[in-house]
Amino acid sequence: MKRDFKRIGALVAGCLLATGANLSSPAMAADYPPSVEVLEVGKPLAQPIPAKVSGTTAVVPVATAGVIPIVIGEPVTATSARLSTKTLTNASVESTPIKLSSSLTLGGIGADEKAPVATISSSKRSEVQIPVDVPTRVTVTGLKAAATGTASFVDASGKSVSLGKIKVSSSGRVTIPALTFAKKDVSYTIRVIVGGKTTSFTIRATG
Repeated sequence: MKRDFKRIGALVAGCLLATGANLSSPAMAADYPPSVEVLEVGKPLAQPIPAKVSGTTAVVPVATAGVIPIVIGEPVTATSARLSTKTLTNASVESTPIKLSSSLTLGGIGADEKAPVATISSSKRSEVQIPVDVPTRVTVTGLKAAATGTASFVDASGKSVSLGKIKVSSSGRVTIPALTFAKKDVSYTIRVIVGGKTTSFTIRATG
C-alpha cells in the first residue's frame, strides 16, 4: 500500500511539473523582435558597422518608444498597390503592407505608431543599417522645402519600382514609411527626386 501511495505521489508531482513547464513556456519565449533586446528612447538600436562603400556614412535607427511595432496585414506587390499614382505617406501603406522583395516590406504598421527612425541628410551618401524584423522609418532632411517629388525602390539588379509621389515638409524633410527586413545581409537603394535633385541612399539589413 505504501508503494502505491509513493507511486501516486510521483505521478502527481510529475504532472504538476509538466503543467508548470507548459505554463511558463510562453514567458520564456524570445521577445519580439529577437534582434533588439533593450530599447531606450532617443538611443540607437545598435552600434553602426562599417558601410560597404567607402565614403558612405553608416546610420542606425534611433528608438522613439520602448516597444517596436509589429507588421500586420497581408503584403501585396507594389504593382498591385498602384503606388505610382499615390502620395507616399505613413497612412497610405498603414493597412496594406507592400512587398518590395522577398525580404523587404514597406508599411504595415499604424501611421501614428512610434517606430524607430533613421535620419539622413540629402547632402551625404548614407547607408541606413536596419536590424532584421524592426520596422524603421527613414527621414531625409535638407530637401527643397514644401516641394513635391517622387520616390522609388531599386533592387539588387538595378530594377526600379515606383513608391509614389512625395511631399516635402516646410522644414525640408520627407519620411519614407516603415521598412522591415525579413533576413540579414541584403541591401537595396531608395531614390528620392525633388526639384530635379536626386538623393539615393542604401538600406541594409544587419543582424
